[in-house]
Amino acid sequence: MDMINLGGYDVAVVEGGLYDRFRSNPPLSVIAAEAPEVDLSWFKGIKKEKVDIGF
Repeated sequence: MDMINLGGYDVAVVEGGLYDRFRSNPPLSVIAAEAPEVDLSWFKGIKKEKVDIGF
């Protein structure tokens, strides 16, 4: 496991997991392939847009 710092806390991240591979931005296609039982229909209508929030 890798350790990363999130908000001042050291958090264990599973190597090869979604966070390790994509940080907080995994494509819906990857989630659908890895967890086909999860209903992603609500997210498919939302346009994905990267926004600079200042930190």
